[in-house]
Amino acid sequence: MLSRHYLRAKALQTIYGWYVSQGQDPHAAVNAFERRVNRLNVLAIYQLSLLPEFVRTAERVNEEVKQKFNPSFQELNPSPRFVNNQLIAKLDENYDFRKICDKLHVDWALYSADLHQFYTQVRDAEEYKSLISGESTFAGDKRLALSLFCDLINDSVLRQRIIDRDSTWEDDYDQIAQYNYLMLKEMDEEWNAATHFPLMNDDFSEKDLEAFDFAKLLVRKTLTDISSNADLIEKYLARWDLNRVAVMDLIIINMAITELVAYPSIPISVTMNEYVELTREYSADKSKLFVNGILDRICTELKREGLINKVGRGMECLFDENENES
Repeated sequence: MLSRHYLRAKALQTIYGWYVSQGQDPHAAVNAFERRVNRLNVLAIYQLSLLPEFVRTAERVNEEVKQKFNPSFQELNPSPRFVNNQLIAKLDENYDFRKICDKLHVDWALYSADLHQFYTQVRDAEEYKSLISGESTFAGDKRLALSLFCDLINDSVLRQRIIDRDSTWEDDYDQIAQYNYLMLKEMDEEWNAATHFPLMNDDFSEKDLEAFDFAKLLVRKTLTDISSNADLIEKYLARWDLNRVAVMDLIIINMAITELVAYPSIPISVTMNEYVELTREYSADKSKLFVNGILDRICTELKREGLINKVGRGMECLFDENENES
């Protein structure tokens, strides 16, 4: 499910950490990359687990309110749409999802007060009145579940509760939430307890395995080839010394060279655009033009020396180009 652009970004972060810590073993960096990506599966589960936990909280609060002295008519007759949501029930009853939650010991008991507060806010919110009105349909329940998921994910308290479990999740939180939202949006009435639950990095997906192997090899070969690439890069630095180039820019250039040479089935333009975009995301404002210029000249030389060529570039591509490489 993770895009190749996202995996390149995780590879970049891993290589940067290895480089600044003066790592010696590229295999250790690959292992660190694997752990980093696999932890994203855990983050995804914690985010999704908020939905069934919200339902359990709603059931508990509704019963507690009924026991208080002189409850109102509304308190005695709360809308069943929150606790009987069909999409959330399908998620919570899924064997794979429950198995993973149990294995991870996902438990929100310590934060029941936070969920209690969230539920009472949602229950009384004007924006939810239209979502819970009328008879329950799967389409209507999906709209409600998607709205709840967005609000749960964006709740500052609940967000922090999740990030407190792993500080490295802060940078990935919003992107994984977006992937989860798309997964929930694709759930239909055919979804059941036995349906395979798709992870962020899924061993049952040939496409995911292929992309993951690509990214792991990219980490290893980039680190292995950094020394041999130094002369090539320095050749096009004009009056600059290699040591004066920002570490992030240097790593991005090295990754691009590795991909250009090691993956002839990926179109050259795709590789070039990917690393210019990573420069825009992770480096200084002016670095985009610098990296683009260096890579353009290096690419020309690699073509001239026959290390990369246009034959087969874009044909029988290793990955589905329809994903727009991002």
